[in-house]
Amino acid sequence: MTQDPVRAAAESGRSLLNPVEAEQLLSKYGVKVPPQGLAHSPDEASKLTREIGPPVALKLVSEEISHKSDAGGVKLGVVSEEDAKKIFGEFQSITTHLPSAKLTGVLVQKMLRGSPELILGAKRDETFGPVLLFGLGGIWTEIYKDVSMCVHPWRDRDLEAMLSRIKGNRLLDGYRGGALVDKQALIQMLKNLGQMMLENPSILGVDLNPVIPDSSQGLAAVDARILVGKPVEVRDEPLAKPEEVTPLFEPESIAVIGASENTEKIAGMVIPRLLKFGFPREKIYPVNPNRSNIIGLPCYRSIGEITTRVDLACIVVPPQLVEKVLEEAGEKGVRAAIIFSSGFEEAGKREAQEKLREIARRHGMRLCGPNTEGAVSPSNNSCATFSPTLDFFQRLPSGEGAIVTQSGGIMIYLLSNLADQGYGVSRAVSSANEADLGLSDYLRFFASDSKTKAVGAFLEGVKHGPKLARAIESLIEAKKPLIVVKAGRSEKGAMAARFHTGAMTGSYEAYRALFNQLGVVEAEDLEEIMDYLQAFTLQPVPKGERLVVISSSGGANTMLADWCHERGIVLPELSKGCVERLSKILPEFAALRNPMDLTGQALGDPTIFERVMDEVIEEGDIFLMLRVGGAVKAAKSIVKSAEMFRSKGKTIVACWMTSKQYAEESRRLLLENKVPVYGTPLKAMKAIDAMVRYSRFLQSRTLG
Repeated sequence: MTQDPVRAAAESGRSLLNPVEAEQLLSKYGVKVPPQGLAHSPDEASKLTREIGPPVALKLVSEEISHKSDAGGVKLGVVSEEDAKKIFGEFQSITTHLPSAKLTGVLVQKMLRGSPELILGAKRDETFGPVLLFGLGGIWTEIYKDVSMCVHPWRDRDLEAMLSRIKGNRLLDGYRGGALVDKQALIQMLKNLGQMMLENPSILGVDLNPVIPDSSQGLAAVDARILVGKPVEVRDEPLAKPEEVTPLFEPESIAVIGASENTEKIAGMVIPRLLKFGFPREKIYPVNPNRSNIIGLPCYRSIGEITTRVDLACIVVPPQLVEKVLEEAGEKGVRAAIIFSSGFEEAGKREAQEKLREIARRHGMRLCGPNTEGAVSPSNNSCATFSPTLDFFQRLPSGEGAIVTQSGGIMIYLLSNLADQGYGVSRAVSSANEADLGLSDYLRFFASDSKTKAVGAFLEGVKHGPKLARAIESLIEAKKPLIVVKAGRSEKGAMAARFHTGAMTGSYEAYRALFNQLGVVEAEDLEEIMDYLQAFTLQPVPKGERLVVISSSGGANTMLADWCHERGIVLPELSKGCVERLSKILPEFAALRNPMDLTGQALGDPTIFERVMDEVIEEGDIFLMLRVGGAVKAAKSIVKSAEMFRSKGKTIVACWMTSKQYAEESRRLLLENKVPVYGTPLKAMKAIDAMVRYSRFLQSRTLG
């Protein structure tokens, strides 16, 4: 009985399958390799050359030599049996001069002809499990790194999109007379690799490079490297039910355990924030055994002394006391707790943090934190945070975009900056150490939250990759866009650089593959989160990609036309009837094309925007209103037409190119009437591009 090649390698202490073992395993999963054999002597090399039929390629096989070509261990186009013998000897001398290298044998392989050379691979990611890779192969792999990836679970449409994402995808379609590559065969080979990974947990990585589309053999893996080792366990856990998270954002009563009157300390900062932003005074219960009242509120020695129900406990005691007060909160029947206290896993005390999770689970309570800056819900007047930054605001405006960050400081930055713009949030939370509730749980809650239309997230990393994927899927089902800034993009933890697939699928690349599959809008910085939230919550997702630009700046129009071309956004020609109607409104020197330049005429007659908008409403799906020196009269003119555009499912974005002070009233008016507004053409264009990409994704899901 043939021994399992993966087990054989493991039992012999090898991390790489030899070519014969790799061929055996790949053949089992329907992956072709060229006719080949492993020679252990010069005579065997000669015999295999004759049997396979020249021309052949001879390749040195040694587990210690990763790049055979660099070591001189590859000879192509060998036709003579005598040459095969001679080359075997040359390869022996290579390993002789490398003390750490051992010659396993020489692979004699039928030469294949075909282009383009491709790379197909797979890696077992510790967060997400199997990750598939596809791209340009051969020598171009390391030079261009033109690859795309897909995480498990994958569908056929995900694999199809994976092929189209590489920059050299036109080569698959027979670019400049080249041969067409069978894309269905490529997808099947990727599926076969994925199945092999799923059924063999000891396979850590697969590197097929190059894969050649040969006219006689079809797609064949010319060089196969399969890495084996100890199975990587991918952690998973269920998502929190939305009703379990609700008390965190919609508490009717709050106990602050460890409350103080000293507003210079965190313990003294929570109650003032709750009161300042309107949480009912009579529903706030300070807990401190050393005080009888705090800020005029009756103070309790323990949470157990409170006679009424408590929904949310805010814990601000020293770390060594958290376990005790959390136990008391659980016995009281508290449904959720925010642990502001630090000194747990971030300080190396993981066991102490795990104990908090155990207590909470035993009592059916959910935790935010520890080491968090809290949770905010403006519509419920709940501002459960200690951040002094919010003191600069008299009120926190309520919006329809939610924020979840794994950094408390970034949550407050986003919340305060959005408030400063006059644009609020539905919810904001800092997941911090995530002893219990994590970023994925909050995403799932926002998917079912009627007050939230889109979500912005600052993500450093998750412990449970499949859980994150399910949470994002819930947002897709609810048609709520997710905008993410992913921190930590380096390739730390990737496989050794000798393994192509491992070197190109570091932690960030796996996240990015997931984002591509699930329509996540990736932002480059925190400002983009705010810009995109504004677009997605104030306007409908565009039904198409036709952009009409109504502008008072010819120079800005030139830039916009360039950006549209780069991003594949259509600037349609205006219909003949539309041009005729516009010619009756605009002066003869106006540019009656798309982008449309109204010239300085728009400054003298602010209503011109309104009249032009009425005439072009059927010409596009997205409309960008660009104003230079934007006065409030022009903003009012746009607002008049905005509701009609919304009723027809059209998307409007405004760009106000003027000083912040001059534009302030216009910005406020536009935002109040749900028209997103940006200060530069690039910001406006990036927001439009984000909406178009999300629209494409939704349409692909529908068609798929």
